[in-house]
Amino acid sequence: NKEDATGEHLLAGNKAWSTRGTWRFWQKTKRLLSEAFPVERFGDNDIIYTNATFFNTEKANQLPKGLLEETLPYTIELIDILSPQLVVALSGSNCFGILRAKYGNGFAQEKVFGNMLIIGRLHELTYVGIYHPASFYTNPQVALVKKSIKIIKDNLALSLSEMKEMLQKECGSELLAVRNYRPAPNVSYDIAQEVMHLIANRYDVLEKKQDAVRLKVNPICEAVVVA
Repeated sequence: NKEDATGEHLLAGNKAWSTRGTWRFWQKTKRLLSEAFPVERFGDNDIIYTNATFFNTEKANQLPKGLLEETLPYTIELIDILSPQLVVALSGSNCFGILRAKYGNGFAQEKVFGNMLIIGRLHELTYVGIYHPASFYTNPQVALVKKSIKIIKDNLALSLSEMKEMLQKECGSELLAVRNYRPAPNVSYDIAQEVMHLIANRYDVLEKKQDAVRLKVNPICEAVVVA
């Protein structure tokens, strides 16, 4: 809300934080970090998990133009003050791209497992870029990211290239599981397809597609059935 856009409101923190145990986002974040940081509360000196900006929008592309470039130095300044063991960047590929554009060669990075896991360094702090926890993770992807973050945390003295080599060596079986993953058959989808075809055969259908049919309910009303 515009009424909340004050420094005092920002410094007061997230008023809904006490309910985080019910957030799916928080549950997935804890799961991804659980091997490296197996505690309910992660201290600021242990780990920071962040987007490039703390402004909240439904989608990243709804941020006003120039806002990221203007506020990013303040985000980085706060991270440097807290000086955590590890910084986990949510939506890592996008965040790392912004950091590279802003800091140039001052921000070093290595793609370890494509955009699924990237490592970087800025002001001597180690950054890990991952898919946003709100996105879909398969179980093998969770296992790979969990193990990788633990290895990174335990080997912060290594250079990025050494760390990348270790991760690719130690996580070979997890990466293979990610590549070989095949989702289980979707029974609900198959049933929905059958129902859709029954409707299409029984009623006067105006339009039929692979996953949807459109039919006339009455002279002024139409319905779309989606599998």
